[in-house]
Amino acid sequence: MFNHATAASEQVHAGHHKEQATVQPVRILRLRDVVRKTGMARSTLYDWLNPKSSRYDPTFPKQVMLGRQSVGWLESEVDMWLQRRIADSRRG
Repeated sequence: MFNHATAASEQVHAGHHKEQATVQPVRILRLRDVVRKTGMARSTLYDWLNPKSSRYDPTFPKQVMLGRQSVGWLESEVDMWLQRRIADSRRG
């Protein structure tokens, strides 16, 4: 038997679950993970982060402080940076 109240409730819940399903979990990469993902050496990453370095890259994702002596990078930002690098290299 069709019940309008039940159907409306199911639509609200379906919409709510749909919103939750589209939210991507935040993933923090540690240095070793960024090294693996980019294929670059640790020293290169530190150069890209250092404004005093001749190899400084202001487009490289900034670190996220996790603790007093612990940092990481948002995986989504590293992925976007890599995608931009790939796109730029394909343009010539």
